[in-house]
This record gives sequence, structure tokens and C-alpha cells, in this order.
Amino acid sequence: MPTYLNQTICQGDTLNIQGEQFWQTGTYTAVLNNQFGCDSLLYLNLQVANPSFTVLYDTIAFGSNYILGNGVLNTTGVYSFLLTNVSGCDSFVTLNLFVSNSPLKGVLRYQNTSLTPMAQVLLTLSSGNQPIDSVTTDGQGFFDLGIRPAGSYQLSFTNPRPWGGVNATDALGISRHFTNLQSLLGLRRQVADVNGTASINSSDALLVSRRYSLIINNFNAGDFEYSMDTFSMGQGDSVYLDVRSLCYGDVNGSYNPSVTSRVSWTRMEQDGDLETNLGAYFLDLKAKHGMDLGAVSLNLRLPEGVQVVSVRSMSKVSDEPVVYNQIGRNLRLAWYHLMPWRLMEGDDVIRLELKGRAEGWLELDEIESELANSDGVALSGLPLTAARLRLQSSKTPLEASIFPNPASNRSSLNLIIGQPSTLNVEVVDAIGRRVYQSHDPMLTAGEHRMELPMDEWSDGQYYVLVQALTGDGQVLKQSLKLQKKR
Repeated sequence: MPTYLNQTICQGDTLNIQGEQFWQTGTYTAVLNNQFGCDSLLYLNLQVANPSFTVLYDTIAFGSNYILGNGVLNTTGVYSFLLTNVSGCDSFVTLNLFVSNSPLKGVLRYQNTSLTPMAQVLLTLSSGNQPIDSVTTDGQGFFDLGIRPAGSYQLSFTNPRPWGGVNATDALGISRHFTNLQSLLGLRRQVADVNGTASINSSDALLVSRRYSLIINNFNAGDFEYSMDTFSMGQGDSVYLDVRSLCYGDVNGSYNPSVTSRVSWTRMEQDGDLETNLGAYFLDLKAKHGMDLGAVSLNLRLPEGVQVVSVRSMSKVSDEPVVYNQIGRNLRLAWYHLMPWRLMEGDDVIRLELKGRAEGWLELDEIESELANSDGVALSGLPLTAARLRLQSSKTPLEASIFPNPASNRSSLNLIIGQPSTLNVEVVDAIGRRVYQSHDPMLTAGEHRMELPMDEWSDGQYYVLVQALTGDGQVLKQSLKLQKKR
């Protein structure tokens, strides 16, 4: 049996497997000797981890120590450290440390990996729920509330930043928490309850997918949550408040609220051509290489004139529906599932049912799109391919129709081929299972008819996928619906 190995090494390191060396990110196939001296096929998915660079901002009270690595710090300044990250690789850390000697100060930061300072946030200090003062955080998220008498206080926040950083990966994290596959703790647990019902379940995960897809534009719970809303101080106490913030739904803390919202469109890698001249047709997004897939968040831009009829995943391990929404040329879609979906190169991932005459490429927003594995860890890049949409040429290179349709036990696929082509016809059912396939030799240009044997098929909807490889190397595709009824 073949062996599948996912391995991560640091930049500059080399992985040695039975004398063969690997040092670059990629997917490799090697033939090794197993313990019995026989050939063993190895599929290696190698990731090369780059050194990480982190900038931290922190404040401590006068007379206390800040410990980072082997360093013990107690004075204001900027410090640099070379540490080892969770991947065992170099981690370069720059620490901006501030030592406070004011009775009531603090800092507000976003609970992501770099603890981004939350600048220009208005903090209102209240006592007995009556506002007594307010202050705005500076560029590093610091605030100073001066000298205050002993007592209990409340904090509220007015944040000018937009909500963001939430997609299907977060929906998967919420679902994993509900099913006890992982535990969300502290503030991340709080922001998982997006509907504000004091419980976390699949309803919250669905709402996250719907908001990413722009089907809804708010949560009942709001946009931002904070780690602290009340505190007390005694007579003569000096208090430092380390307040953290998260957007509701951002359970993996991926958002960077200091980055201005933007898009970055890139053309999806082309996988053949798909004609758009005969009404509804199917465009498949395919895996560029093998991967374990658990969540898909895509912001797509379609060619002008394309309308989306339906979107579904091609997963064999899940019937979880795809949440999607088309606004003009933009299509946003979200899908996640708890079971690992192991894809090989060329496997279908998402099927778009489209209509409308159009020509052009599908484009991806690299910033707002993300693929993640079944553990909720984002994958490197967006390894998907799709056919380029193309208008039918005047020579009618490929035209297909089915008659009768609906049919009970037999139907005919009628073809018009503009030039000699090798034909492949595949029929799949509503959940993507293949029920029929035909590989025909090179067919001459002109009209052809193929009988589709439907006797043993169950009632329901099927998809007939026609692909023709022409003599000059063109790959022409067309998809049709076929309904079987008794």
C-alpha cells in the first residue's frame, strides 16, 4: 500500500529519506524499500517553513518584570530576540516594552498572533453605571485614566474599525468546539456565540458562513467583544489593564484590524475551456494538488454576463451544503465539514452551475479567500484550477443535447463535432457518483448519437459531462442535466 507523508522542515534544512534528499516545498512521489525488502510507494507533501517575524507591544507596572525567552526586562525600551517557534524554526521577535508608573493605565490589543494594537478606540469609564470619564487609545493601543479612588468601575468601548477576518474556517472551528474535537477558551469562546444565546452550536457556525457570504450583514451579539468590562481597585493601588478584543466569529484570531480593507484579484489557473453557448452548464473548481480539505471560503469574480444557478461541493464524505451569494459579478461561497476530505490532484472540489453567454477567466480574491484542512489550519495559497469560459465559435466545435429528457429507461446523447475529436462521456448522479462512462476513439467531424443505458439507474437527476479532445489539442467541455422518471 502507498504511504502518505505530510512533513514540515525549516528553511535551509533537508529531509533525507533512504538517501534521497528533499528541501523545497512541493508534492513528491518516491519508490522506497519497506521492511520486507519490497518496493513501497511514498507520496510526500513537503512544506518548508520560513522564519517568523513578530512585533509585540506590551506594558508592565513599575517594579515588575517581563520575561521573554531567557530575558528578564523591567525598563521601557525596544528589545530583539531570536527564539524558536512552534515549528521548531527561527522566530525573530521585536518587543516594544512600556513600564507604567501611573495609578490607572492600560493597553487594548487584538487577540491575534501579533497582538495588534487597537488605536483610536474610545474607552468610557463608569462607576455605578454612570459615565465619569473617557479616553482614546493612542497609536500603540495605550490609554491613561489617571488617578482614581478605590472602588468598582465599568469599561465600555466605541471601536471605529470594521468587523472582519471571519470565514468558513471559523465556522469549522465553532463546529469542532460543539462536537468536542477542540476547545475554544476565554475570549475566543465568547465570540463563538454570534447569535447571543449563551450557547455555542451549529447555528452559530451557519451564521458565520452566511455573514461571510454577505447573506446577512450583522450578528445579534454585535461586532466586537472585549476581555474586560468591570474591574476594582483598592486605596493607593496602581492598576494596569491588559484588555484584549476580538471580532464576533473570529475564533481563530486571524483578523488584523490595522490593515485597511482591500481586495487582490488573481486569475485562477486554467484547466481547459468550457463553452457557454447552450444555456446552463457546469464549471468545476479542481484541486491543483493533493490536500486534506475541511473548509472553503472563496470570493470569486465571474466573467460579465454569468449567472449562478447553484453551487455544491463534490465531497464524497459530506453532504454539507455550500452557502453562497452572488452580488453582480462577485460570488462568495463558504463550505466546511468535520470529516477529513482527502483530495488528489485533479479531483473536483466545488461545482458551479452557471448560465449566460460569457467569455473569460474566473478570478480569486487572494485576501478574502482561504482553504483550510479538517483541523481548521489554513492551507498555503489557493491551489484550485478551473476551465476558462469561452463563447462557441462559428464552426460549432461541440454541441450536445439529450432526447428524450426526462426519460424512463433509455435516452440518446446527440452530438455535433466541428472537427475530429476523441470523446469522453461521463454520467454522475446528484451526489457526484459515476454511473456511466464511455471512452470513444477519434470521431469524425459531424453528427453522432450515443445511447445512454438508464435501465439500472435510480430515479432522480443526473449530470452528463461531455469532453472532446480535438486534433489540435483543444479540450472542449459541456455539461447537461438528465432526469430519470419511471
